[in-house]
Amino acid sequence: MIKLITLNLILCLSLFASEASVNSIFKKLYFDTENIVQSQCAQNIKFFIEEAYEAGINISNFKVLIIKNSGIHYSSYLKAFNVRDGKTVYSPYKKDYYVRMTGWFYHVIALYNGKVYDFSYDQEPKIHSLKTYVENMFLLKYPVPTFAQYQIYSAKKSLNAAKEYTTQSVNPIDYISGTYSLKDIKSVKLLNLY
Repeated sequence: MIKLITLNLILCLSLFASEASVNSIFKKLYFDTENIVQSQCAQNIKFFIEEAYEAGINISNFKVLIIKNSGIHYSSYLKAFNVRDGKTVYSPYKKDYYVRMTGWFYHVIALYNGKVYDFSYDQEPKIHSLKTYVENMFLLKYPVPTFAQYQIYSAKKSLNAAKEYTTQSVNPIDYISGTYSLKDIKSVKLLNLY
């Protein structure tokens, strides 16, 4: 019994140490403009996982998620509202509420032990659960004008759009080696993952 408890304790400490190492690598790379390039999410995540591997971290604990808009909202773009290099738009309905938004054809993030690592997210390196990340990145709290300023994106519309966002999970080893085919990977609704 004591051996089992000791083994569980060692395993927990090992996972905690690995997560701390992954967090440290992410925070170090976040401002590395030589290797981390804005609007290059796929390459950034690949580089991040390669760096984790080089640091001796078991990369099989990673998941690479490719997120797409499978619906018609936002002209089928993936609309993000808390991005590092997005356009700042203020809500006319709530003082001091603003978003930094952009639209993508797809977006790539890494998951490690249930935490999201995304070099396009926010203005500083933040690590959140998938639920918190999705709420902050893809859902509005208050209405904001569109880029063209003649329409309003509402909180309800952002939720309806997010219901159509799908993910495909790629094995990290296949991802960094480029030996995967998205047509062979089942899509799952993003909001169903948490």
